[in-house]
Amino acid sequence: MNGYDAASYSFYEGSDYSFYGDAQQIVLAAIAQPRPGEPDLHIGALVGADPGALVSHAASRSIAWRARMSQARFEEVRQALHECRAPLIATRAIAAQSPALKIALFVTQQEESPKAVLDWCRANPDKARVCGMFSTNAALEPLAEAYGVPFFVGGEQRLHAPDFFDSVGIAPDLIVLARYMRILPPDRVARFPHRIINVHHALLPAFIGANTYERALERGVRVMGATAHYVTDALDEGPIICQQAFAVDPAQSLAALKSHGAQFEAAALRNAVAAHVEHRLLPIGSHVVRFECPIAERQP
Repeated sequence: MNGYDAASYSFYEGSDYSFYGDAQQIVLAAIAQPRPGEPDLHIGALVGADPGALVSHAASRSIAWRARMSQARFEEVRQALHECRAPLIATRAIAAQSPALKIALFVTQQEESPKAVLDWCRANPDKARVCGMFSTNAALEPLAEAYGVPFFVGGEQRLHAPDFFDSVGIAPDLIVLARYMRILPPDRVARFPHRIINVHHALLPAFIGANTYERALERGVRVMGATAHYVTDALDEGPIICQQAFAVDPAQSLAALKSHGAQFEAAALRNAVAAHVEHRLLPIGSHVVRFECPIAERQP
């Protein structure tokens, strides 16, 4: 981590400095509430935000910005923000990964969602790779073999143990729950803040928990969908990254609804993983500010 101590960089409440991988290039994102009479673009201009990288966040009446910079430039910006007492709500600095970001993919039996992540990584090998697939059963081992990914089977106690990743020689940057259908222990969640993405088979906050399609049919819903979100200790209540919706045919069987919904779950998870890997997300409380375009490449 090139000497960085995440705790030493929490100079604003809500800061998240996750320096993993190569810290020669750093992506810094922040959200601020401009002071009365202060131009909205002041903070972005101070750090040299990418053109078009400023987005409005209506929930907090704020402006979010994002910029790629060298390690030396980050030190300058950090000092400048401190000296001008910038009205920041939250900041996040992440080392631009090099080599590709490593993903630990947790699965059970559904194939569509993990396959979507595997396909995206295969198409973007310079951005991310799946370093291992993990499950409590061997149902998707053939899928892992087809993609040349190591597959690990074990009980929840082993998969969720604090030293599990060390025991298998893997140090993931991001954990993806591709319809894993298990609840991670609090210590695992705490070790990977805003670095665990789950896909839920409903449009959260509706239908939290299991058996969502069954409950949706019972309630006669007309619109169903999938939600990809960051994982927190509260079940299915983490910050929402993206959602995919579709109309429900009242004549559709439960099996048909599940099969149809699986395609939208896969799409939501793929989009969320891509946005995280490409530094397009800035979590703030229960919300996620999302930048629509990958950050521009910039020389140190």
